[in-house]
Amino acid sequence: MATAGQTAARKKGQITCMYHTGNNLEFVCENCSELACMKCVATRHRAHALTELGDIVNQKKSKMVKFIDELENNKLQNITEKIGAIEQQIENTSEYFDKLGTTVQEHGEELKQEIDGMIAESVSHCQKRREDNIRLLTDYKQCLKDSHKGLDKEIHECKTQLQEASDIELYDAEHVFESFPLELPDYPNLNTTSFEPPSHYRCYLEQALGTLVTNDRSDGQTESTVQLQPSTQASTSERSMSKARTTRRSVVKYKLLPQTVTLGKLYTKRIGNRICPVDNDEIWISYWDVLELLNKKGTVRRQFKFTVRITDISISPRTRNIWVCSDADSSIMECTQWAPSVSFYCNSKPLCLCVTIENHILVGMSEKVVRFSQHGKPLMSTKTSKPRQSLVRLPQKIAECRLTQNVAVVERQSHEENIEMQVIVIDKNFEELFRFKGDMLEYQPESKAEFDPWDVTFDNVGNLLIADCNNHSVLLVSSVGEFIRTVFTDERNTQAICLNKNHVLWAVFGDVVKRLQYLSA
Repeated sequence: MATAGQTAARKKGQITCMYHTGNNLEFVCENCSELACMKCVATRHRAHALTELGDIVNQKKSKMVKFIDELENNKLQNITEKIGAIEQQIENTSEYFDKLGTTVQEHGEELKQEIDGMIAESVSHCQKRREDNIRLLTDYKQCLKDSHKGLDKEIHECKTQLQEASDIELYDAEHVFESFPLELPDYPNLNTTSFEPPSHYRCYLEQALGTLVTNDRSDGQTESTVQLQPSTQASTSERSMSKARTTRRSVVKYKLLPQTVTLGKLYTKRIGNRICPVDNDEIWISYWDVLELLNKKGTVRRQFKFTVRITDISISPRTRNIWVCSDADSSIMECTQWAPSVSFYCNSKPLCLCVTIENHILVGMSEKVVRFSQHGKPLMSTKTSKPRQSLVRLPQKIAECRLTQNVAVVERQSHEENIEMQVIVIDKNFEELFRFKGDMLEYQPESKAEFDPWDVTFDNVGNLLIADCNNHSVLLVSSVGEFIRTVFTDERNTQAICLNKNHVLWAVFGDVVKRLQYLSA
């Protein structure tokens, strides 16, 4: 028995009272929350609220039955259904990506076969040209031998006549050897063939192989709502591969249209200062502190708001993420599908930027352009030979050519310094190639104004497209700096331009964005 001041603890399963030996526990004391026997009713639990043990047990049994019923009929069944759904999703996912991988593999094999065919065709062309040239040279060699033989015969006859012929005979023979042709046969016109491999061919290979497009779980979607569509994807690939089997891929050549075609236009809320293309007929457009993704109808697909002013934007060729710079806090930011985040800060105010095909960040600052890694490590900078004689003075826009990796930099006039308005083109090692200052432009007399570049980009063949603000025009300049023609002229100032993979030129004229087609395949 417990001593004074202590309360005895009943062991689980014990059916007799610890205070009254031999008495069974029959009641539950609601005041003390313990079991009691008949004697406890009159002693330890006198005047307490007591309930028969059987009634309490029946209540617990009822709760347990409901709990079991809830688990068996709802929870367990729901879990079983989810497990079955996940197993089916795992099976569908495995089947989808296996089929997708097979499609990529088969398309790659098709490309290999076509490349092998192209190689064989080029080699055969070389063999034919070799045989033709060898035949021409052999014929020429035979002509030389015949000439040699004929001349040798004539020399022998002349020597014989000199020794044996009389004066009359020599006189009669004079006109014969003087009229004999001494000129050698003309050298044959041989076939000339050369081979010029591209210096940067990966972009062509990526375009030929295709791109894996992933579905982002954005706009409130959860993992369970992401739908895989193997049938549509596969049928499209199969149709493409079937077409590739029946028609041989030819070398793509581009040509200028006689007149630029306007494909459509949209209106913006404010005047956009920078634009970047997205693959599926959408563009990123920046205003003062807002970055929006618009489709070709002008619908806002996504929006980012900043606490600082945006000075430039550029899209990564690899990740397709949009990069932003601000001269307010000298930050370089990367915008993922969720939100923008600062990647690094510059020592000077960034005026413009460009994400290269190698995923480096070109940043234009006062007196220089610097190549950074994604994490802000300086890799290269434009050179300065003397004070105030730097290669780049006041960059306003940067663009990289995906074919040659040449870089174009727009410089605009400063009120404080005597800086010319021009486009400077440098190679990937930051060595100057040429400067385009608009000296040779042939504008219409009524629209002639001072050359005023605001934006620049490279097209699919390496030419430059320049937004000339003052003349409301988009100019086309060759890869060596020669003016080709005016692509388009509008009523409003040209603010910004960009070109997507479908050769569609997007141009901002005030608060209007137009889609233009000037090049065709």
